[in-house]
Amino acid sequence: MSIQHLTLALISLVISTGIFAEDKETQEAEKSNARAYRAHLLTFTWSDKMSSEQINYENIYQLEDIQRFENDEDAILSSSIINKTSANEGEDINPFAQYQALIKRRVNILSNQTWPMIFEDQGSINFAEFHSDNILDGYPELTGQIQVKLGRYLETKVQYQHYLFDTFTTQIKEPETINNSLIFDELDPFLDSPDITKTETVQLFEPALVLRFEVERKTASKKLNYLDHPTVGSLLYFEPISVDDAEHELMLQALTEEEMVRDAEASISLEAEEEEINRLIPITENDGF
Repeated sequence: MSIQHLTLALISLVISTGIFAEDKETQEAEKSNARAYRAHLLTFTWSDKMSSEQINYENIYQLEDIQRFENDEDAILSSSIINKTSANEGEDINPFAQYQALIKRRVNILSNQTWPMIFEDQGSINFAEFHSDNILDGYPELTGQIQVKLGRYLETKVQYQHYLFDTFTTQIKEPETINNSLIFDELDPFLDSPDITKTETVQLFEPALVLRFEVERKTASKKLNYLDHPTVGSLLYFEPISVDDAEHELMLQALTEEEMVRDAEASISLEAEEEEINRLIPITENDGF
């Protein structure tokens, strides 16, 4: 190899090494500017006896724009906040568990949720959505969005939608499974059996009124923040954690969501297979052959 080629190779190596070093230093600098917190949000409604202020709800004329879930899995996956008490087995990371036990005799607890937040720099904004555990016919009693901006304070804005429901009863008809292997026409043993349905009376719920409001506060970390409202109250706490811990919790949350989707798809597939088997091979109580 000529001296000229060797020199060019060494120069290239030095330049590339410098670039990699600069990239690593830049990444470390960016990460050093980042801040991470574990947020805890407890929401509840006051009883009528504890609130004297008159609050007016709005009538709901259309249900199309109101969030509704088909099943529990959809309700869990719809929220960017996973309702859990610990990231690891045996590790209690929700400090509001004791508050919930203390105040639940006086108020109606709607949700108690914990989630990690990462802010890349000053001015960064973190968004999350949440809803109540209480769900009636797929409609949550409470839905909300929380926005937190990193500045001199943690500037918090929470939007709430609280629903009141109408309830009514109705009759629904469902197909009834029968033993059709012994019910056949002698002339045509492959004749389909008649459709048989059963009628059942069920109670249904439907959102009738909604209260929409927004609460905006300058909140602080390592301090219990109370978001006051005559109907819906909230306790909010920001716990400083390392960026690595926050990234780890976000990864666990993503894995949990993926597992729930996979389990839901597997359950649907299994139910479809069972229905197809039952259709093709009827189950008989007495096999006369």
